[in-house]
Amino acid sequence: MENKEIKIILSERGKGLANVGAFKYRFIGSRKNGELLKWRCTKNDCTATIYSGQEKNIVLQSNGQHHHDGNSVHKIQRQVLRENCKRRAEESMSIQPLKLIRHELLRNTELTSIVHKDLKTVRKAIYDRRRNTLPELPKSREDMFLQLNLIKTQSDFMFNGQQFIHIPEDDSFVCITSDDNLKFMTTKCSDLFADGTFNYAPKYFMQLYTIHGFKNGYYLPLVYFFLFEKSKEMYKKIWLFLKELCMKCNETEFKLQKLHVDFKKAAHQAASEVFEDVQLLSCRFHLGQSWWRKINSDPVLRLAYTKKDDALGNWLKVFFGLAFLPSHEVADAFVELISVCPDEIACTEFSDYIFNNYIDDGSQFPPNIWAEEPSYNPRTTNAAESFHRTYNSQFYKAHPHIHLVIIVLQETQAETITKIQSIASNNHKKISVIENQKINFTIKAYQEYSALKNVDDLLKYLFKIGNKYLGKKI
Repeated sequence: MENKEIKIILSERGKGLANVGAFKYRFIGSRKNGELLKWRCTKNDCTATIYSGQEKNIVLQSNGQHHHDGNSVHKIQRQVLRENCKRRAEESMSIQPLKLIRHELLRNTELTSIVHKDLKTVRKAIYDRRRNTLPELPKSREDMFLQLNLIKTQSDFMFNGQQFIHIPEDDSFVCITSDDNLKFMTTKCSDLFADGTFNYAPKYFMQLYTIHGFKNGYYLPLVYFFLFEKSKEMYKKIWLFLKELCMKCNETEFKLQKLHVDFKKAAHQAASEVFEDVQLLSCRFHLGQSWWRKINSDPVLRLAYTKKDDALGNWLKVFFGLAFLPSHEVADAFVELISVCPDEIACTEFSDYIFNNYIDDGSQFPPNIWAEEPSYNPRTTNAAESFHRTYNSQFYKAHPHIHLVIIVLQETQAETITKIQSIASNNHKKISVIENQKINFTIKAYQEYSALKNVDDLLKYLFKIGNKYLGKKI
């Protein structure tokens, strides 16, 4: 048996086993001052042993015989796949089981005996390992807060020794952030971005609401809230809580200067009432989404919008260019759009919706909130929305286990810290080539239009830019 190849595989308990042919051996101890490693057959009543060097790659000596059948190649390969996936599942709690399995099959090309039914067994093993790793799933809202209040000071649920889970006295929401994040937010950020996601909020919660900062071209998720509702009162509570937390953790006053937020009146009203001098802005991405949803709700508009070279569809697309005008010019541009409105009832309903909600001085969201001539500024981007798409992709089912969500946010926090360190070193993140080209195109088109500013050039400009920034399904 000497000089036979050894392969080290994992046992069900995660220990290393020596696999030689059809047999498996567990480590016993060292011999000859550590030069030899002794291994014994994993069958309890079998005394067969082998010896290897420190490299654990070949059998140097062997003693005894096996008086039992060996393992099939299929059985050993299934164990290799199962245990490797279990180990990776524990290291990366949020990756989908099937993705882990596929990655391992791609990485380990020697697993040629695996059959399809093995995948179900391996997936179950992954679920079992994760269930044993995480705390017990809360069975109610009350149980959840009891757990969170117990674990919030435990090292596994902190970040770099800083408390990461914060809960108000009335248990009305959960706040996830760190002292470092709060200090950065209050001392380095003039622009903050707030946005929510719903399907992948933790179980028992309606929404994950995230506060991002912007500095040197970097977008940083700084504060997360798990919310039960999306009312003005709830948004006010989280802003007031955040002000208190900044003072408590860093003795710094939180003065919100500019808040970029989506088109939800409750969010606007809450921020204005808590921060009297805040400037409320809405990004063009959210504007496009709001208008797209309105178009999509009407079958006539929806069909026209999806067609190429359709008169009604082209007219609808021009509206998306309004956000790239100075706010004081939007009302006049809207009048010009109405003058070329196709003769359709649906057009009248759509234009009334735009006027009543986005154009009129007394509307919910007047142009000064969402319109501005094109420039290099954070309003152009959908960074918060991009973050939530990435966050959502971390989970393989809606409303995941709250402890799993916290682990994912801890992993995200590790990246946030690297961004804070980069900014502290005065590093600047360059805009992507594609995004840079898009912004340059938009600025150039506006400059060409503004040189003349006649009606024909206005409509051409709006059509050109509107088609670059169309609302669409995400």
